[in-house]
Amino acid sequence: MKMFLKILKYRFVSSLKHPVVLVCLLGALFCALFAGIYASQNQGDDARYPIAIVDEDGGDFAQAFIHQISANEQVDVVLMIRETAMRQVSTGRLDGAFILDEDFSDKIKNGNYDNIVEFIAPTVTTSAYPVSEIVSSEIMDMWLKQLVENTVYE
Repeated sequence: MKMFLKILKYRFVSSLKHPVVLVCLLGALFCALFAGIYASQNQGDDARYPIAIVDEDGGDFAQAFIHQISANEQVDVVLMIRETAMRQVSTGRLDGAFILDEDFSDKIKNGNYDNIVEFIAPTVTTSAYPVSEIVSSEIMDMWLKQLVENTVYE
């Protein structure tokens, strides 16, 4: 093993004497350094997922839902109409759009959670799962609060 390391060290040192090898090593080092600096600068607030919420309901629960999602640090919420949201999702400007139908608040009050939110995702995305998890957890919180409130009053 010692002999192998000595041979490796000798070959490495002798290859540094060739200018082409030296230029290639310095170029690779420069590229790695540049990539590391670039990656560290782009980690801040840019890690937020841009999503749209289309509020066709306008009720109290819809407003509370929008407020809760907007307070989440992982998403950047934009309110817009359905057509604009669908167009921006299809062009890749948004990572998803959540449409709150007209009966969103009524469904939450009645405990009916079938098709409560429509999710529109781009065809190619890696953020559909984290974004949908954020939204579904907020809906589950609203559902649990309403379930407790309904149970207490009964």
